Amino acid sequence: MLGLSVLAGCSPLPSGSQPATEIPALRSAVGSAIPRFHVDPAGGSDSAAGRSPGTAFKSLERARDAVRALPRPLTSDVEVVLADGDYLFARPFTLTAADSGDNGRFIRYTAAPGATPRLDGGLRVIGWSPHDTSRGVYRATLPRPVDSRQLFVNGRRAVRARSVGGLDELKREPFGYTLPAASVLASWKNPADLEFVYRHIWTNPRAGVAAIERRPDAVHVTMDQPGFDNGRHKGITSIDRPWYLENAYELLDEAGEWYLDRTGAVGGQPHTVYYKPHDWEDLRTAIVVLPVLEHLVTVEGGGIAAPARNIAFHGLTFQHTTWLRPSSPFGLPDAQNNVMRENFARFGKATGDQESIIDGAALRLRYATDIQITRSRFTGLGGMGVCFATAGAQNNLIEGNTFADIAATGLQIG
Repeated sequence: MLGLSVLAGCSPLPSGSQPATEIPALRSAVGSAIPRFHVDPAGGSDSAAGRSPGTAFKSLERARDAVRALPRPLTSDVEVVLADGDYLFARPFTLTAADSGDNGRFIRYTAAPGATPRLDGGLRVIGWSPHDTSRGVYRATLPRPVDSRQLFVNGRRAVRARSVGGLDELKREPFGYTLPAASVLASWKNPADLEFVYRHIWTNPRAGVAAIERRPDAVHVTMDQPGFDNGRHKGITSIDRPWYLENAYELLDEAGEWYLDRTGAVGGQPHTVYYKPHDWEDLRTAIVVLPVLEHLVTVEGGGIAAPARNIAFHGLTFQHTTWLRPSSPFGLPDAQNNVMRENFARFGKATGDQESIIDGAALRLRYATDIQITRSRFTGLGGMGVCFATAGAQNNLIEGNTFADIAATGLQIG
């Protein structure tokens, strides 16, 4: 858990710019009323006026559009006040340069006094029933096709079904690996869901399986490309033998583990979550959340010359995201500091050398300046908390926030 105060910038402050720590909490003209728009996810309506708690909008999008319609230039700060509750997002909430403050004034997305508004990218999983009583496994079918690498049960992060160790008698091949002909992997359902997880020096790479085929002399495990070759060609941290296997129903054998079957191969019903609860968990009453969004809020300027600016977030909770890049054929050829080392190798022959930063933050900002993120909480995330993803970020304030239970990192700049 980290409470963080930092000035975030990818380029120096221009001459005469005011440091972000000196930006006052409110810049209203003396004696003028602050325009406020209220949002209430439970009791609001997007057809309401939005100017009081009793006439609140239902969605942040409606409030954003109301702010856009205000006369410019602004003569005071503008507040979007979020009532207590869960803001369940079907898609990320997006802000652009058109949603900027101007004339030195800020657009502020802030919690109502005493409220804890939770911006949530998860899907509630309900309707659990026993699947395999001998193993203590339950299942619940999702209302729509989704993908995710995270599951939370009563706020506790569950573990994707995994093995205790790697594989014996495994031989590496250009296409992947071979195993003895009697290997049980050839009978597993959904082999393309399986991931090999590695541990080498300081890195924790991953590569997915493309196919498993039983042949007379051996079982052939063909790995995803280019992820497998990129993992094999990243210098001293290159992968070799897997540390353990992950994401197969056949590995679901310990309490707290789960598996998402998208095809229906396990129980005949696609898009079904399987979970083995702890003794203290009652799935009839448990709050089970499957994060399905990679971003909750994105702030996207129009380039260095036209950034999004003068936007503030205060007192908000950002929770329940996933990050799907490791599930893709590109895998996770990590080097360090959320950098992917990708040689774009093809079967042993490197064709170039590139490195890239991962892109999976609850609050993602590009070409954004004079942004304030204060007294907010980032938790239960599959990627990062906050990321200033490119150049052109300057004079940004990140102060008094809490980062906890995050798969990657709390804050990334550049």
